[in-house]
Amino acid sequence: MTRKTMAAVAFVAGLFGVACGPSATGPYAGFTEYRSPGGEYILRYLAPPWEWHGDDAGVPVLEIAAPHVDEFGVDAALVPAKYHAEVTLHSGTAQELIDLDLAMAAVDMETVTVAPRTVRTDSGDIGLETVAERAGLNPRTFRRVALGRPGGGAIHFVIESSASLTTVEMDRMVAAFDVLEPMP
Repeated sequence: MTRKTMAAVAFVAGLFGVACGPSATGPYAGFTEYRSPGGEYILRYLAPPWEWHGDDAGVPVLEIAAPHVDEFGVDAALVPAKYHAEVTLHSGTAQELIDLDLAMAAVDMETVTVAPRTVRTDSGDIGLETVAERAGLNPRTFRRVALGRPGGGAIHFVIESSASLTTVEMDRMVAAFDVLEPMP
């Protein structure tokens, strides 16, 4: 891609309020950045292995496919992703969001393995997170992070997986999340 083409793509993405591309320098070199259309946050992730699956109704979705799905000729839509991540905006506080997560974990027969604890991102955003597991035919682990927004409301960053979510890689992804100041 030529510099002119890249500049044109960046300009068009800016018109739509969405920026998604690599962070070339600094502590996030190698990460891809997604800026929410309303300017509420920046989601940073490594691509690969994470794949962008669009912004469905205002909810950005990232996934890492289950291994070997293509090799066995199985329809990937029938097999849950190995990792799945979503970000949503809420009007309540981070504490209310985590309380709701705990209540829903009980309803969904999940076992909370990490009680709500304080989490801090690299940019100094403070929130709460919890980890829960669901047993059964399709065991899943859920890492739910709730970060307060300046001016009110909260951001819910949920990562779901068939593997452990208490790893250095997942810690780094949560730490790289950035809540932005409201735009004037």
